[in-house]
Amino acid sequence: KETSSDYYEVSIEGKNYFFFCSMQPYEEYVLCQYTDVTQRGIKQQKIGKRNQELTEIQKIALIGDWYYTSKDDKLRYKGQTSISTGHDQLNIPLERYRRIVLKDDQDNFIRWQKKVLRGDLSETFDFRILLQGKIFYLRAKALAREKNRDGSIMVEGYVQNVTDVYQKRNDISLLTHAINNAAEDIFAADEEGNLIFVNRLFQQHHNISGKDDI
Repeated sequence: KETSSDYYEVSIEGKNYFFFCSMQPYEEYVLCQYTDVTQRGIKQQKIGKRNQELTEIQKIALIGDWYYTSKDDKLRYKGQTSISTGHDQLNIPLERYRRIVLKDDQDNFIRWQKKVLRGDLSETFDFRILLQGKIFYLRAKALAREKNRDGSIMVEGYVQNVTDVYQKRNDISLLTHAINNAAEDIFAADEEGNLIFVNRLFQQHHNISGKDDI
């Protein structure tokens, strides 16, 4: 006594088929109409699989998608950067987002924003944000810009959490600084006795210029 419309998956001789079936009461009968949508179903399965693979890649690379519209001056974001608490999504006015950008990076952030809105999407921009007492390093890139009929501009791109990269770089810089300022000669050599690294004091004691190929 009720009309039903739904998709069905049917397995026949080891093959899966997809149908859209509409059933409705017709006097003492049931009128059925179905459409073979197997190719569409297969494509949807493939798309679903690709989307799942993309999500896993985003998790590993800590990447998310963002888009900005000048009409409401809002920044919208979703992805896998492992920064937001709870669900990794964001929907806030850009002015409010600027407040969590570190002060030293705010001027460059505004400059990059204006550059993107003018249509220059060539630059990859690295900046820092302060969230819940912790500093995160982010890398943003605009991929597309579109001007709407009302004159507003929509920009979309990706953002990546590169905090670990910067932390390791800072650790290496700190270690190099400590080695170069050590009170002893420090050097490294390969098995054949060729020098491959020397610190600053070693250079001074052995009259090696910083430009020399050791």
